[in-house]
Amino acid sequence: MGLDPVIGLVPVVGDALGGIVAALVLGEVVRHRVPIHVLFRMGWNYVVDAVIGLVPLAGDVADAAHKATSKNLRLLDRTIASGTQVDTTVRGYVGRALGAVGLVLLVILGLAGIAVWGVLHVFGVV
Repeated sequence: MGLDPVIGLVPVVGDALGGIVAALVLGEVVRHRVPIHVLFRMGWNYVVDAVIGLVPLAGDVADAAHKATSKNLRLLDRTIASGTQVDTTVRGYVGRALGAVGLVLLVILGLAGIAVWGVLHVFGVV
């Protein structure tokens, strides 16, 4: 939450810990059965966070301003407070929610792969 930009300064480990926190938040979102459109909005926040994080050092500064996890926790709190959740009898919610989370994670992993390729390319390894 507030430590994400600081943790992000540590190469690889910081991004991995940030990803774990994101996965935990998304797990809570699914547990509370928030609507899929809210889940995608939260995923979008993490995708923007990942894109911002691709820029060394400047990305960490921008990450401090973006605060994806804080935004997502506020979205979760507002959704719970408003009583908006998917009825447990709705078939396929878990499948759709896991699909949405999986899609977000694939996009983030793809961006991470592009970043690794870019770094390797800059150093002439690729």
